[in-house]
Amino acid sequence: MTEPQKIALREELLELAKGCPVDSGNPPDCVLHHIRNMDPAKRAEWVKSLSTDCLSLMVFYHHTCRDSKLRAKQYHMEHPWSDPDPRAINDAPSSMSHEDGTTLVDW
Repeated sequence: MTEPQKIALREELLELAKGCPVDSGNPPDCVLHHIRNMDPAKRAEWVKSLSTDCLSLMVFYHHTCRDSKLRAKQYHMEHPWSDPDPRAINDAPSSMSHEDGTTLVDW
C-alpha cells in the first residue's frame, strides 16, 4: 500500500471516529464507541498508532455496517409493515466482500 493510500485510510478512520456515518451517533455496539469518547488529539494519536491492516479492517467494517444499515432503512421504507429492527434483514454477504472485491480474508 502506498503512503498516500495509508494517509487516506487514516483520514477516513478519523472521520468515522467522530460519529456513525449513518446517523452521526455513537452506537454502543460499535467498535469505535469508546474511541469516539476520547478527546480529538488522543483519538488522532490512537488512529496513527494502528497498523495498515488494522486501519483497512476498521474502514472496511464500517463500510459494510453502513451499507447494511442503509439497506435496512431502505427496506423498511419500502415495507413499512415489516419489523423495524435492521437486524431482521441482515443481508450482508457472508464473505463480507466490499464493493472493490476485497474481503476480510484478503487481510
